[in-house]
Amino acid sequence: MELSYVSKEWFLARKPYHRLTAYDQFYLKICRNLYRIIRRAIGNHESSNSECRELAYRITAYFEDVVNGIGFWEVVVGHFKNVYGKRIPFFSKVQLDEWEEDYEDINPADIHFLIYQHFAVLHRENYKVSYVDVLCIDMLREEIVDYLDAIEEVKLTDFYSTFLQVPDDFFELKDVLSWLVYESYLFGSEFSARLIDFEGKLLEEADPSMLERINMLRYAEKDRLMFTVPSALGALLPLDVWAGVLTDKPRDSALLLGL
Repeated sequence: MELSYVSKEWFLARKPYHRLTAYDQFYLKICRNLYRIIRRAIGNHESSNSECRELAYRITAYFEDVVNGIGFWEVVVGHFKNVYGKRIPFFSKVQLDEWEEDYEDINPADIHFLIYQHFAVLHRENYKVSYVDVLCIDMLREEIVDYLDAIEEVKLTDFYSTFLQVPDDFFELKDVLSWLVYESYLFGSEFSARLIDFEGKLLEEADPSMLERINMLRYAEKDRLMFTVPSALGALLPLDVWAGVLTDKPRDSALLLGL
């Protein structure tokens, strides 16, 4: 089932390119294995296959991010340290220090946070901790960490160092930002859901003859979400994360923060 449900086409649609390579096949295999782990671990909870697949993708992309040094998660951790004084707000500094000493790339606290935040965002209207209870999150975290930590060799890419350079053309810039906001593991599930909710309300309330106006309103809302709306990820703006990745390019970083 994992081969068909976590398909090549679905996986590639989340990427900012259109050709599946051996590099992608490596991470697709990880995503399928994580989907199997997650589906088995929370099978008794009210969680759909699509939610488990999305979580598997988020953790796979997190793993890809940290082993490649892309920098997205590093910006998030830096933000949390500034705001909370520690890597992840859920844990004591003693526990966090212990994990940082024991693990080189991945960190159990990161994965715990991604699991909790994933379900909290998906069910933000009526979320309760018991939805995926604390014990289940702990067990799932440990199983995922054990699986990822056992991977001895990884495939690496320098694609993102080029892709994330700020283009001169504003519309090309928006294309990169649109991917970050609506497809990346940090923000994709949250902002895609917000845009879909907005579109649904438009279609419910608007006259079908106003299709052109509906499209204009959708376009405006998509831009508003991209540029001005803080995320559920520590209230970070996607532009903040992109700018934070470009620490070696202060002019580009300043340009993004000025948008």
